[in-house]
Amino acid sequence: LPTGICANLTDDLRHALIAATIKHEKPLTNALGSDFRATLTDTRIISLFEKM
Repeated sequence: LPTGICANLTDDLRHALIAATIKHEKPLTNALGSDFRATLTDTRIISLFEKM
């Protein structure tokens, strides 16, 4: 599998990834609970993508 594909993201791409992730509110609520935004912060989302 390729690595480092999200290592050098621009701010615009970071914001797009956050928006695309949060767009899937129903499965996130099912997996993390109704307060998923408390757990899945913007910083946490970017951290997860940067590990890819």
